[in-house]
Amino acid sequence: MKRFIFILLSNLFFLSVINAQQVTNLTATANNDTIQVSCTLETDVLCSLQLQYSENNGLTWNDCKTIQGDISDQASGEKNIYWNCLKDNVLMGNFIFKIILHTTSISTVPQKEKEPLKNAPKPTQQMEKQQSSGHFMILPGCSFGNILSYSFMAGYMKKWGGYVKIKSSFGSKDKNATKGDVEDAFFNGNSKKGRFSVYAGTVGQLHPNICMYAGIGYGNKWLQWETVNSEQIEIASGTYSGIDSEIGVLFKIKMFTLGGGFNCLIGQGHKNGEGNISVGVIF
Repeated sequence: MKRFIFILLSNLFFLSVINAQQVTNLTATANNDTIQVSCTLETDVLCSLQLQYSENNGLTWNDCKTIQGDISDQASGEKNIYWNCLKDNVLMGNFIFKIILHTTSISTVPQKEKEPLKNAPKPTQQMEKQQSSGHFMILPGCSFGNILSYSFMAGYMKKWGGYVKIKSSFGSKDKNATKGDVEDAFFNGNSKKGRFSVYAGTVGQLHPNICMYAGIGYGNKWLQWETVNSEQIEIASGTYSGIDSEIGVLFKIKMFTLGGGFNCLIGQGHKNGEGNISVGVIF
């Protein structure tokens, strides 16, 4: 059972309003994709608790929507709220939490805390069955330029992460081909061409449903033409290797992910740009 470290507001949050309502001792722990936020409520009227989170040290706040626990019509006591961030399309990160109180006119005296909702996950039981707080991504795809090639991308991320990727056209070439160029012989129109690259890079979450990735690697490209005498000539202007960098964006739709990007192979005075598309999953 994993734990996640959160940044909490100093001591933590408390909110003072009329009728002396306040929240103290705010703490948060995470088990997989469910976060338990606990606090002490002091009030003389019934209150509803609204949980919010911030990913930028309190500059902006967002509501936690998929929550269970001690939420509505609460009297004084220890309170627990459970937030499933994955169902809100929010990947684990460094969060700050605050609780906003909404009071009613019904007076009450401090009483023993209510039990969490029956469906609220318990830290030592249901949480262990949920997914890891980190997320794996698998995206097969293809690249299009003057050569069609196929790729496979795999990575791991929370708010940020890394990935590796391999790309190949699965073409074969004649290892005994003679090096030359287009003016060196008469050709019959038959040709062989291929592409291969490997990458490693970083991926980060810009928005709950949008991630950006960037990587660098090494690749090659080759081109062979067949002469009228059935000999293979490796065309120098179409055969080279070098640094291959890429950048792209991933759009997450529930578990499925659509990707689009661009890469450029640069080597030996040549450049070759390609577009990339991919479809996969983040789980």
